[in-house]
Amino acid sequence: MDLFSEAAWRVKQAGFDAVELHAAHGYLLSEFMSPYLNMRTDRFGGSFENRMRFPLAVIDSIQKKCGRASPSSSATRSRSGARAAGDRRGAGDRPRPGARRRRRPRPVAGHAGEPGAGFDPMHYPQGWATYAAEATKKVVKIPVITSHSLRDPEYCEQILAEGKTDLVGLGRQVLADPYWAAKAKLGG
Repeated sequence: MDLFSEAAWRVKQAGFDAVELHAAHGYLLSEFMSPYLNMRTDRFGGSFENRMRFPLAVIDSIQKKCGRASPSSSATRSRSGARAAGDRRGAGDRPRPGARRRRRPRPVAGHAGEPGAGFDPMHYPQGWATYAAEATKKVVKIPVITSHSLRDPEYCEQILAEGKTDLVGLGRQVLADPYWAAKAKLGG
C-alpha cells in the first residue's frame, strides 16, 4: 500500500491533477478483486468484502498521504479514478457452471484469464464496451469513463450526448495518433 501512496504523492508533487488506479486487465488490484484469481484464505480472500479489502486500503493509504481531496478520492468527485473491468464478472472470472459456451469468445472489458484478445482487434465494433459504462452509471454517483474501440470523434460525442458515459478514455488512440484530440477539435 505504501508504494501506491508514495507513487501518488510523487504524481501530485509533479503537478498532475489525477492518478488512475489500474484495477483491470489482471493487474495486482484486479487479482485481489477476482473470486477466480484470488485463492487466498486469509482476510484478503473469499468474500467480496475481503477481496475488496486490499484495493480499499490502497485508496485509504493514498488519501492519508495526499489528502482527502487528492486523486483517487471519489468523495470530491475529483480528477481521478480506478480503472476496473466493466463486466458483471470480476477480472479473470470464468463463466458460471452450466453457462452455454460460445464458439467465439465474447469481448469482455478488462479481464485477465478470459479467452480472446488482450487488445481490441480491429473487427470489434466501435464502442462495443459502452454497455458497461451505461450500466455502471445507473448504480454509482461518480463520473464514469468508457473506453475500447472509440475511433470516431462524432461517435464519442454521440455517446456523451446520450448520457451513456460521462467521459471517454482514449489511451490507445492517443498512443497511435498523438494528434487525435487536436484533429477532432479541428474537424479533421
